[in-house]
Amino acid sequence: MDDSLPHDNADLLNRIQSEWWVLLETMASLDERQLALAGEGQWTVKDHLAHLAAWEDYLLRHHFQGYPSEVVLETGRAAIESFDENVMNAVLQERNRHLTIQEITRRLEIAHAQVMAVLAEKEFDELLKPDPTDDIVSRPLLESIVYNTYEHYQEHLKTIRKIICIPC
Repeated sequence: MDDSLPHDNADLLNRIQSEWWVLLETMASLDERQLALAGEGQWTVKDHLAHLAAWEDYLLRHHFQGYPSEVVLETGRAAIESFDENVMNAVLQERNRHLTIQEITRRLEIAHAQVMAVLAEKEFDELLKPDPTDDIVSRPLLESIVYNTYEHYQEHLKTIRKIICIPC
């Protein structure tokens, strides 16, 4: 197993929760003006938070509950077959642009709580098995979890901090 990956459930849950608290603390410190600031690619801070909510929901509904990608992402099958992450992110950004920060925060908190509840019930060995929803690479489910939780928080927090000029 990759040394950078968690070694057991406690390690995984601690990493997720630790970065989650950093995300919440950052969100709580932002005012409406900061939430509306845009960085490269014209994504606002609010767009980054909506993006995190959408992909954590995707982790829950697709990887854990087994719903097809096109159902979770509300796209046609053709869009999934020619999956382009940048195109999909642009679609999600446009779809979520109208949401208020309260709606985004609620979606993010709900998805996070549900993911944590599922993970608390999973045996770690299950997470090391190939992700049954990953048709392309056949990587362990754990990698999808890591990427859609604490690594994703870190990635977007770094960008959010650049946008609002908070040192990383």
